[in-house]
Amino acid sequence: MAERIEQGISETYRGDNHLELHDDHLQSRSFIETTVNCDRLVNRLESMNFLRDVALKLGVENTRKHLVPYLTHLIIAEKLSELKNLAEVLGEFENYVGGPKYAHILLLPLEELAGAKVNDVRMAAIKSLQTLADIMEVIDLENFFIPFIASLTMNDESAKRMSVSHLFTTVYMRVSPKYQSDLIDYHCFLSLDSSPAVRQNAANNLVDFSEVVHMSIFDSKLTPRLEQFSFDQNEHVRILALSTAITISKKFDVSYTKEIILPIVLNSINDPSCGVRSILIKNIAKNLIELPEDRLICSLKAFIINSSWKMRNTGAIYLYILAIQKGLKFFEDYLEQSFLILLTDPKSTVQQTAMDVFKQLVTEFGMDWAQTYIVPYLIKLSYSRNTYNKMAFLSFAKVCAIIMCIQFRILNINMKENAVE
Repeated sequence: MAERIEQGISETYRGDNHLELHDDHLQSRSFIETTVNCDRLVNRLESMNFLRDVALKLGVENTRKHLVPYLTHLIIAEKLSELKNLAEVLGEFENYVGGPKYAHILLLPLEELAGAKVNDVRMAAIKSLQTLADIMEVIDLENFFIPFIASLTMNDESAKRMSVSHLFTTVYMRVSPKYQSDLIDYHCFLSLDSSPAVRQNAANNLVDFSEVVHMSIFDSKLTPRLEQFSFDQNEHVRILALSTAITISKKFDVSYTKEIILPIVLNSINDPSCGVRSILIKNIAKNLIELPEDRLICSLKAFIINSSWKMRNTGAIYLYILAIQKGLKFFEDYLEQSFLILLTDPKSTVQQTAMDVFKQLVTEFGMDWAQTYIVPYLIKLSYSRNTYNKMAFLSFAKVCAIIMCIQFRILNINMKENAVE
């Protein structure tokens, strides 16, 4: 089939890259007809491998007038959402249409590819659009690229509205303040979009905006959007809002963090979504955010008493991390009761995680601590009629036996070494 396509192309061009056709409209016709007449979609896609050769033989003017419009038509009419390679090629196609001055010609086919249902195609188109924006002159950005962004923002297709969020900050620093203001307005428009996926991209885009927008503008125009996202009805939007807030907190000053970021973080403590609370506790454990101790404990307890055993298991893991970070006194004052609850959890997986945590805490705080504070509690469990309590005691006995064996071996080794000396 490749030979058929090459033959079709060769029939169009005679001699050494010399066009013998007399009508400009005919110069691209053979390529178009050859592609359309391919028997199968895969062959039609295969013909795109010859795109550069065809463009060279057509010349820049005919490529602009005929080839690019044909490709746009093909994408729209044939619904070819599989054209990832085409999306990638168009980002490096400016020389075939006459250089950066005419790069805007390529926006139309890339607009259609940016609206593809297949994510890989959309991302390839977005990357190509970003590449073209980088080589375009400022006047062309303002005359062509900004209106192009506006068109995508108002488009009926949600996939195109999803894609456009990736383009705002690509050109923000290169255009005049008037157009910068327009870009922020477009983002705010998408922040109210009916599609959760579009709002997710808009929420995620705030991190990029924080890199290029002056803080005063960010605070007045974009902070309200961040706060809005944190109360969004969609769980995934709220997750991104929290992650964004935490990331931004490291970029702006302390006063902004206390006044804006901290309330968003505190609000997430009581979020009905396990996913949101999980993001919170993970970032606390990583020391990316600091909460007042009362809020910190409240957040952890929300995990410990959660109806989902997976969330309780996560709570056990991060209880250990917090205990190590904050130290023994903090554990005794704030975490010990939650830990004892986990030891008798009705889910064996959670109980086992709690026992693993116990082993690590003994290593950190010492066996004397365990004998004083934990062992008496667990011995009481052996007299309980509750099955889960008895299971907890048996697991505890096993853990203690392992720890004692290890300590005995260490003691034995030390005694032998001392005897040798």
